Amino acid sequence: MTPDIRESMEIPKIKEPITVSDNLDGGYDKLLNGLDEEALMNLRVHIDNKLPPTKLKNLDLEKELVIQFKLSQQVQKHILEDYDTPANQKAQVLNSVVSTIQKLVEMQSNHYTTERLKDIENAIIRTLEQWPESQTAEFFKRYEQLLEGKRSAISS
Repeated sequence: MTPDIRESMEIPKIKEPITVSDNLDGGYDKLLNGLDEEALMNLRVHIDNKLPPTKLKNLDLEKELVIQFKLSQQVQKHILEDYDTPANQKAQVLNSVVSTIQKLVEMQSNHYTTERLKDIENAIIRTLEQWPESQTAEFFKRYEQLLEGKRSAISS
């Protein structure tokens, strides 16, 4: 097990936050010089854990969209209660809420379609397992031809 960076080395105390302009003066380099590769990798893990996700696969899009919807509703409530807010700004907030609802409906529909296709695929696999091998081979031959026809239609 790799020891925690705090156990394996002494980290210099930072009295003030390091800024981008500090790096121009070698601030980051002064801080990082002397750290071995293991310490740098350990530090990187800690830094990566503090940063927001950088890949789409790491995001929970459904959760993020629901949060945006709830925030939109809160803004909508405050805006509609505020008589000093111009009508065009109220309309923009309402449009934002409607747009978020549309995205949620689309996401739900896509999720349903995906799940349904998985169920169909599982049913086909269970059925094919009961067929004689020659029929299964014929099925996959025709299926590949169908897919190839779609690929060539898309590329032309």
